[in-house]
Amino acid sequence: MRKIVFCFLLFFSLFTCRAQEIFQRSYGGSGSDHGRAVIECSTGGYLVVGSTNSFYDPSADMYLLRVDEAGDYLWGRNIGESGTPEWAVDVMEDDDGNFLIAGYGINSENSSYDGILLKTDSEGNELWMKYYGGSDWDFFEAMTTDADGIIYLAGQTSESGVQKGWIVKVNEIGVVFNEIPIEETGDARLTGIASCGNGTIVFGGDVYNPQTEERYFIGGRLTDTGALDWTTVITEQYFSAGKCDCNSENNLLSTGREPALSESGESTNMGVLKLNGTDGQLQWFQVFNTELNYEGRGFAISNDDFLYVGGAGENICCDDYDSYTAVLTPNGEAVSAEFTDAFGGADLDKLYDIAVTSDGGYIATGETRSFGNNFQVHLVKLDQDGTRDETNEDFLDITTTDHITEADQSIRVYPNPASETVTIETPSDIDPISLISTRGVMLLERKLPRGNSTIALDVSLLSSGIYTVQIELSNGSIFHRKISRR
Repeated sequence: MRKIVFCFLLFFSLFTCRAQEIFQRSYGGSGSDHGRAVIECSTGGYLVVGSTNSFYDPSADMYLLRVDEAGDYLWGRNIGESGTPEWAVDVMEDDDGNFLIAGYGINSENSSYDGILLKTDSEGNELWMKYYGGSDWDFFEAMTTDADGIIYLAGQTSESGVQKGWIVKVNEIGVVFNEIPIEETGDARLTGIASCGNGTIVFGGDVYNPQTEERYFIGGRLTDTGALDWTTVITEQYFSAGKCDCNSENNLLSTGREPALSESGESTNMGVLKLNGTDGQLQWFQVFNTELNYEGRGFAISNDDFLYVGGAGENICCDDYDSYTAVLTPNGEAVSAEFTDAFGGADLDKLYDIAVTSDGGYIATGETRSFGNNFQVHLVKLDQDGTRDETNEDFLDITTTDHITEADQSIRVYPNPASETVTIETPSDIDPISLISTRGVMLLERKLPRGNSTIALDVSLLSSGIYTVQIELSNGSIFHRKISRR
């Protein structure tokens, strides 16, 4: 009987491995779009967050991009105040399927940068957005939660020109319990924070001395009650920190880049370090000397304590920076001789976040300038063996914005959802009316009959799904409205 069970499990495992999705995708509109964090959603597929100025606000909004397991677009959202920049840098899903997004932006009330916590429902619709900070500049860079659902936001805060590391502890509706400053000699910032299995919270970042131009790693831990337990500055090597995580032994690990001198001159090398979770003592510091500029930004640890790094390296395949992922053993040693899997094209590409997926593979996001217009969100999915897709599939996102201007309010699109026809009514002169798929493919194009203000589009032969009505108005602006085909 045991042999039969083993054979079944082996067969199931092999089937699961073959079924793993791999892809390389880029997404964006006519402006610049950036990915900064990615999670696997409880209902399947992935949510990417970052920033965009492709939709409505040229100063940049938070960008939420939802895709399925194959990377196909499901929906997008641009969220933020008009005329002020907002960036999303980290994301989590709560027990109810809502999304929590951390970031920063200019608060119109005090005209300075503040940390932001945004909560949306499972479809990306804004529930609330709150700002945190004082009259000087404040930023969130990372976020985690404990077993009780308490949220910890990490970043940096400034006061009278002094920059400190900053942890803000809030409840599920964003009410602050307390703020924990991390003060050191020099400018301190936190770039990562993670929850450990024993209930403690670990965090990482770096401290910069502008006089000596030295930058060192800083790590620390909060107790299971949220009190500051210890902090440690590692001065053995210069280090600019990326994300961090906690392994099964409740130790702190982080990645980043380490400036060093090589035969070709000064370069930056990807580094990984490990601190003892009990007392903060350095256990090891691994630096990968590549003779090129490498940096580690995204970081995650699997259940078996393997380390996953996402970042950028110079001249991996082209003359500019390329995105890369690397898998390391629990001791920080490269799993394969190649060390990295490279992504992107002939222009600049970088990864900022990486996550281990439920199928045993991993997914990473960042930005690319190798495809489409300007910067686009870059998303790559690999299987457990690091198998990657050599090609990139580009998606033109023209469906995200739901903002309605005064001119748009005079245009009616109905019924929605539709099954046979979609009727469009407009009192003004308009140019071509187009119906576009979520992949950016024009499916229909019609002109308003002379002397008429109404036109009906036949959608009866289209598959069920989301489509976009696009109208070029006589004043040069573009009207977009999402519709659903039953």
